[in-house]
Amino acid sequence: MTVFSVRPAAGRKIAPCPSTWYLAAASADLKPRQILALRIGETELVLYRDARGEAHALAAHCVHMGCHLKTGTVIDDRLRCPLHFRQFDGAGRCRAVPGGRAEGAPQQPSYPLDERYGAIFVYIGDGPLFDLPMPHGLAHGDCASRVLEPFAFPLPWHALVANGCDLDHLQTVHLRQLKEPPTVGALPGRRFQVRYRTRVLGKRPADLLLRQLSGDDVRASITCFGGSLMLVESMIGRRRSFLLLSMLPQPEGTVIRCLVGMPRGRWHLADEVGVRTAAWLFHAFLSRDVGVLEGQRLHRPEPLITAGDRYLAQLFDYFENLDRAPVYESATEA
Repeated sequence: MTVFSVRPAAGRKIAPCPSTWYLAAASADLKPRQILALRIGETELVLYRDARGEAHALAAHCVHMGCHLKTGTVIDDRLRCPLHFRQFDGAGRCRAVPGGRAEGAPQQPSYPLDERYGAIFVYIGDGPLFDLPMPHGLAHGDCASRVLEPFAFPLPWHALVANGCDLDHLQTVHLRQLKEPPTVGALPGRRFQVRYRTRVLGKRPADLLLRQLSGDDVRASITCFGGSLMLVESMIGRRRSFLLLSMLPQPEGTVIRCLVGMPRGRWHLADEVGVRTAAWLFHAFLSRDVGVLEGQRLHRPEPLITAGDRYLAQLFDYFENLDRAPVYESATEA
């Protein structure tokens, strides 16, 4: 895991861990009969894969007496508590109580789980209020994908989302030039979307490669789902690619987990090269922000001078209304 030295920023009226889907683990990291423990915000949970290969997510501490289930045992489709050997299925139902009857035993809290594209997603919060988002035009299994190593930033989740949606920052630091007015705004379904079209002005190796691949015309959309889950879809030349960026709140900041993918082509090797190239371009893009974010104390832009300031003010409105009565605006064009 790469950890950057960045001082925490103070948020204002923003949920510390919004209700949404979180990328919990790569599928390959959870073998049959294996258990993984993790924390998302204040929620501690365990993932386990049963003997049939199906993944499940349960609260980390046994409802009976609070034993942590990370040292439990997977038996068939159940997770057995290591303290009293009570067995829970993937829905949290108690299926066995040694020396007693399972009927009437308390149920272990469970979490909605969706496994696709080589990744395991869990929903934290009341809901799920929406399905796991899918890239445009792609069905389950129709893409080549790769889960990247996580990054840790001592910043709140919304600071990282705001950085990713900052169009002024995109132009000044990442050296992209907008080719037409972007479309920005909140949408129904707890979404916020930024759509833009740019040319690449930078001269770093990643910029030169991107310019060559794209024909100097990059079309992209960034859609936030429930706040901390971002789907970035790009059209680079004739090839579509996507990133699913999940911001996992932690006690000391945020862990970013990323899934990169693209439609599967005729040749497996070409797909693998394409995914690795997309991952490298993402790392190169992110590296420009490491020093910039040093010591950041994020707040709403004041005053609203540029179009980019006004876009970010809309994003802050979205953040602050996530876990309250939803307020949606039509997408607006500058």
